[in-house]
Amino acid sequence: MSAAPLPATDVRGPLASLLSRAGEDFYDLAFTSEATVSPPLRPYVIAHLAKRRPLLVVTPTTKDAEALVDDIGAFAGTDAVALFPSWETLPHERLSPQPATVGQRLRVLDQLRRD
Repeated sequence: MSAAPLPATDVRGPLASLLSRAGEDFYDLAFTSEATVSPPLRPYVIAHLAKRRPLLVVTPTTKDAEALVDDIGAFAGTDAVALFPSWETLPHERLSPQPATVGQRLRVLDQLRRD
């Protein structure tokens, strides 16, 4: 499961003013492919880094991804972050994913392609 923050051109979340105070504090993180940040600070750091370029954030569970999407949305605005849902089926199962899941995944991929 992953939460994919989309680039925020206009930061509009209720906590957006905190992002402007970050300045260059996270400048070095923008050029690394991996960073370790304590859990309470993750949404803030991710929202700040997503201002520069699109990010893909991987979480272990759907619940964690949904919570992270909500938290990042508080900083970057709900339009600036999207949940890329899991297929909800295993590869060996003969079931197809739900149409809503396929649609959501296509919407997120299309939004990333545009930005």
